[in-house]
Amino acid sequence: MQRLAAAQYCADVRERDPIYAAEGLCHPGLLPRLFNWALVHNVVLGPWIHVGSRIEHFGAVRIGDQLSVRAKIIANDERKGHRFVELDGLVVADEQRPIARIAHTAIWQPRARRA
Repeated sequence: MQRLAAAQYCADVRERDPIYAAEGLCHPGLLPRLFNWALVHNVVLGPWIHVGSRIEHFGAVRIGDQLSVRAKIIANDERKGHRFVELDGLVVADEQRPIARIAHTAIWQPRARRA
């Protein structure tokens, strides 16, 4: 993870705690963004809605870590007229250290609005 990207994320979410820069850490909120990237690159999307994420953290992300996302689609179904997709996977640092397991759910096709 690059220092500039980590600092930009903290600025975007208005995180003011200096621990991230002082300790060379990335904010854990970056991890769901990685799964958004995986979603966008694996599902044909128009407008979509993030429904939720369940995250199990195993370690901290440090400035300089090379992150990869290993995700797979585990569900693609319809509920109440919406089309949902669920991804499950891992964020791994430096090709060897598991950082987090994430279950990510999104509505990739909202139901049509009735007139």
